[in-house]
Amino acid sequence: MKKDNTDYIDRLRREVWKRAMGNERINPSSRYCRRISHAIEEQVGEVLHKDTIRNFLRGNNEPQARIRDIYATFVLNGNAAQPCTYDEFILWVEGQSFSAEKEKTDRRRQTFPLPGRSLKRAAVIIAIAIGVFVAALFLPPVLRPEPTNLFYRFTHSNLEQLEADGWFLFPDSINHELWGRYPESGYLTLETFPGDSFLDNRDYKPWVINILARAFECGSCCEIEVKITDFTPGQRYQQAGFFLFYGHSVVPSLRMAYAWEGVSVATNIFIRDDTYSNRTLFPTSAFNNRRKILSALNYAEGVRLDSVVLKARVQGNQYFLLHKIDDGNFIALRSQSLNLPPPRYIGLAAFQGRPEIPYPIYPQADTLQVNFEYVRIRPCPEE
Repeated sequence: MKKDNTDYIDRLRREVWKRAMGNERINPSSRYCRRISHAIEEQVGEVLHKDTIRNFLRGNNEPQARIRDIYATFVLNGNAAQPCTYDEFILWVEGQSFSAEKEKTDRRRQTFPLPGRSLKRAAVIIAIAIGVFVAALFLPPVLRPEPTNLFYRFTHSNLEQLEADGWFLFPDSINHELWGRYPESGYLTLETFPGDSFLDNRDYKPWVINILARAFECGSCCEIEVKITDFTPGQRYQQAGFFLFYGHSVVPSLRMAYAWEGVSVATNIFIRDDTYSNRTLFPTSAFNNRRKILSALNYAEGVRLDSVVLKARVQGNQYFLLHKIDDGNFIALRSQSLNLPPPRYIGLAAFQGRPEIPYPIYPQADTLQVNFEYVRIRPCPEE
């Protein structure tokens, strides 16, 4: 059956990785992308930047026609003198599919060559099925992935080392040029560039730059803590915190961050249901005192924060959300049942929001540095 182009691009992605790396477990970290770049240059005589290869391996975009032909030449063992095209790659895939289907048909014919053997073969199949069923009764149940138990203390912002430790930049947020300017501070240091996941103006797509993400297993109940140091926002929606993502897309997501909201520094929590659909978990002023971190007067008097710890406890659909200021105790913000699947990724981010006035007319807040000290993800303690 003929596939659509997305299927062919996905197959091309897997074949490029398999030819360069010799396995099928795609890992788009910088060192592997550089290795693939060198392999393509050596065989095909074309130079592809590692970031181009990284975006391709992550499925962030569909390559241009010329780039597709380079990948096809690499996969089909072509070279500069005998280049191949993407169309030839498609024909190769279709040819493999035809051969596999023909082989399957031939095997079916060989399986039942004579009608007289049907009963004997049926008896053998039934005996095997009974054996498998009996064996299954005594086998342990399929094991679920172990819940994540992680304490990761950041000591640098080196993306290649972070990727080697299991972190990656979440798709649709990547800007390597801006990442390259993050300083080495002894922490993970991000900056509050313009961007937001909350946006009502449909002329602009909600977008946050360089979300550093990691996969995790929550299990039946997990606790997530993120500690941020030396960050006191004081201008239009400067903020920092974390996202919980429930798949490979930014929708749906839960965002927990603390921000300057015009009259105070306060923790905010939003659920994003669609591109332009957001719900706050603090719909009324009744929550304001509980979630407030600094008042405008505190800020004007020069009070600055040493640290804030944002915490979420996820037990099934029940979310229990807290924060801790400096060396104080955790303050409960809200408990809420949310119709969401188990979270699959955490994403760390800093940004400054976008107002309704079109860019570049609107005034930007200063770009502040934000230091992330640690992330802790663990099963809920037994009570």
